[in-house]
Amino acid sequence: MGEIVVLGRVASGEKPNDIFLKDKIEINSNNKLRWMDTILLNNNLRTAGNSLARLNNCNCFFTIIFLTSNPEDDLDALNEMIEEKTPHNYLSITCVNGVIIIRGIYTNPLKLRKKFAEIWMKIRNNLRGLINEMPKLWWI
Repeated sequence: MGEIVVLGRVASGEKPNDIFLKDKIEINSNNKLRWMDTILLNNNLRTAGNSLARLNNCNCFFTIIFLTSNPEDDLDALNEMIEEKTPHNYLSITCVNGVIIIRGIYTNPLKLRKKFAEIWMKIRNNLRGLINEMPKLWWI
């Protein structure tokens, strides 16, 4: 499962302040909750945007989550495949209860989209044995 959130229309210079965003993700397997995550942005976005512990002046973020039967091996492989060396872009990878969670926070939506696609293709190809390209709905 993967998703991208962009706060405002960057190309037109839009910087929203008063917004409400609630995003909840649940991963269940065999009637057992494996992962639950809730993102809540409520009202004063500038405060969250300026906070080092929250958005840190970034206006877009992504989440990739997948359940795996080989969590340690898949996490090691992802850590070797994925690097983020660009200043002001942040990437994290972790595993909880066999669920791998990858998050990215960026200042540029196009760079975020490219990193998301890069990670998605590596997961599809290296961990799942599928072709190394994005699904057709991404062909723009």
